[in-house]
Order: sequence, then structure tokens, then C-alpha cells
Amino acid sequence: MSIIEQFFQARKKAKQVALREKSKPDYWPFYNESLAEYEDHFKSLTKPYSIRELVKLRKSIGKSAFVLVAFGGQQVIKELTDCSGGIAVGLSKEEAQEMLEIASISEDIFRGKTSKLLKEYLAIQDLNLRGFDLILCAPIGGWKVIGGGNIVTPPSLQWLVANRLWNILSNDEGIMLIEFNSINANAFLPDWHKRLQKIKGMEETLYDGNCSMKFIRRKNSPRDLPRY
Repeated sequence: MSIIEQFFQARKKAKQVALREKSKPDYWPFYNESLAEYEDHFKSLTKPYSIRELVKLRKSIGKSAFVLVAFGGQQVIKELTDCSGGIAVGLSKEEAQEMLEIASISEDIFRGKTSKLLKEYLAIQDLNLRGFDLILCAPIGGWKVIGGGNIVTPPSLQWLVANRLWNILSNDEGIMLIEFNSINANAFLPDWHKRLQKIKGMEETLYDGNCSMKFIRRKNSPRDLPRY
């Protein structure tokens, strides 16, 4: 199956899940992990700092700290009280928050409309923003949805998701922490990681030896993530 066929299969599955959730809320449990859970999952990639400390560090040197949680809920953003604001993207839409700095949209990451909404959010916050300063992506069961219901998500689709997030990551030392599908990640991540470290502007890419990676985007980083 080509990546184009996989793409449309993933969109179809995501749409089905979203529709079923409207009529049966417990069809797809809405994972809304706490900040502590994200910090524990990514701790080997952020050490010696925690995610909260990374946000504080940006603010301490006068930089913005806008957060995007992909395939997740608003809980992490609520707990990152030092962040400049943030938005969560998931198939389920949460109730509007009293704090306008925290938003939630119900869209799948494959739709062009999703990227447009995220860029509009950034423009409302600050016209000079070109991307999110911190992106967190730990889909857990989300990879199964993206894979069209299959447990093993094709590497090409995992790259596509990572690249879409990379495209909206700030090139002012923006950080992206992403968990790939644990079922087959170790089949392609080790070699990919080694190649990425040799590319200008991507030398600081980290791999936890399991299924997660840390990316830092700088002004000299490539526009798109190199394919596996």
C-alpha cells in the first residue's frame, strides 16, 4: 500500500472514531495524561531538566513558551502554569476553558484545516510567532487509529505525523518530544536517529533507545524532516 493510500485510510479511520465518539462517548477513551506522566515518559530525553523546567528556562531568557499537545488533552497545559499559552489537538473536543490562553480543537492531524487552525491560534497570540515552542506527542492508542485500526502503524505514516508537527515547531530552538509506535519503532528509529545527527541543524536529535525522540529546531534546520 502506498503512502497516499495509507494517508486516506488513516483519515477515514480517524473520521469514523470521531463520529462514534459523538454518539458513544466511551467508544474511544479520551486520554488526558497529567504533566507528571509526560515528564516520566520523556525524562531520559529532557534530563537534567523536567518539562516544566524547560518551559521556565525559555521564559527566564525572555522567550515565548507556547505549547501544543498533539493527540491529547488540556491537562498538561493547565499544569504548565509558566507557559505562554497552549492548545490541545485530539479527536474529542473538550469544553471551553475560562482561560483564553488554553484552547482545544477537535480535528485529526491529517487535515489541512488542522494546520490552518493552529497557525490562526499562533497569530492571535502573537503575529511574530512562527511555530510552537514545545510540542508534546504521546498518542498511546492513537497510533492504532492512525494505522487504520492496525496495531502496527506503517513507518511512513509515523513520519508523516512527525513531519506535520515539525512544520509547526518554532525554529527558535523549539523542542518536540514524540513517542512513536512502540510495536515497531525499534525497527527504524535507531538508524534514522544516526542519520539525523549528521544533518546540519539536527545534530542535537536524541533517541531514548525505545520508542521516543527529542527534536530541536533551529534556523538552520531543514524545512522538513528527512524520511526514514
